[in-house]
Amino acid sequence: MSKQIPYILLLAFTLGGCAGQMPPRDRLVVPSAIMTNQGDVYSPILKNGANARWVSRGYTSNFGDNAGRDAAIAAAGGWKYIRDTSDLTFHSTNDMAVYLYLKYADKSGYKSAIIAAQHIYPELAGNGWQRAIARAPRKSKAN
Repeated sequence: MSKQIPYILLLAFTLGGCAGQMPPRDRLVVPSAIMTNQGDVYSPILKNGANARWVSRGYTSNFGDNAGRDAAIAAAGGWKYIRDTSDLTFHSTNDMAVYLYLKYADKSGYKSAIIAAQHIYPELAGNGWQRAIARAPRKSKAN
């Protein structure tokens, strides 16, 4: 079997299946975001809700391996371009996944931004994105 996963299968694994198991957005605690490009994890979505320019540069890699990650970073323009075209960063990929889900999941570019981020951050590939959201801290019942 080829190492390349057909795009439609990739999209189904990335965005489908777990949607019904996602916690309600109003019950999750919003993680801290760094409102500059100075953090460790670069968001594929800008503060204004638009996709970062590096998202549209394309990505052609397999999830979960360093060679695929390196190819995705190169296709996006390299770390300097990613940093220079991002204005929102995070301390961890889990924080980014939860923040973007809470703030931007209803935006039209969300799905493509998530797929691009999963290529750059392979720990979020497959069900990693959904797992980060499922494990996010909940608001107390009093809130």
